[in-house]
Amino acid sequence: FPPLAVVAAESAPPTWNRSLLREKPAWFASPAGRAAVDNVLRYQSAEGGWPKNTNLLAPATPEALAEIQRGGKANTIDNQATTLPLRFLAAATAATGDARSRAAVERGLDYLFASQYPNGGFPQFYPLRKGYYTRITFNDGAMINVLELLRDVAEARAPFDVIDAARRTRAAEAVVRGLDCIRRTQIKQDGRLTAWCAQHDEHTLAPAWARAYEPPSLSGAESVGI
Repeated sequence: FPPLAVVAAESAPPTWNRSLLREKPAWFASPAGRAAVDNVLRYQSAEGGWPKNTNLLAPATPEALAEIQRGGKANTIDNQATTLPLRFLAAATAATGDARSRAAVERGLDYLFASQYPNGGFPQFYPLRKGYYTRITFNDGAMINVLELLRDVAEARAPFDVIDAARRTRAAEAVVRGLDCIRRTQIKQDGRLTAWCAQHDEHTLAPAWARAYEPPSLSGAESVGI
């Protein structure tokens, strides 16, 4: 008999994280894969986004979904919210041709297109919430995660080769605007270009405050991602 620890590991349900993107196509057609896809679909909001800091494989009960709304966690690109579910469901669509997954990906992409500011930046939450959530958010890779995903859509990189031509065009245009925003938000000191802040004002593009421990500053981690 195998050790109990091995049996437990083999029977344990998957956890919600980026490792799911490494699953083989056959997994998405398995009972575990179909259950995971169903659950992620239930967490998509009416606007097309997903909540942050949420185990999308946990039961999506009416109570759980209501708590997300009350807590204001829905509809964000923070902490890989929305971008990771989109990559997961695109992989499911490519593997199984599931129409529900495809429709959810299309709604999610339309959500990202709608959230982009005319200047090319992306807020942390959309629809917009009062406070620092409206800032153009490089913090924790938020805007970069979006631009990398839209780049993959624009270039029809697998699994986003299932996306229609019209959305690929919109994705390419969004990336161009995003790159322009990145260039315009780069901070100058003593006349020299330096790095970026974790968040920038959505109107002036200047470095901006977020939480008390996130002042206008040169941010190393965010600038490396950019």
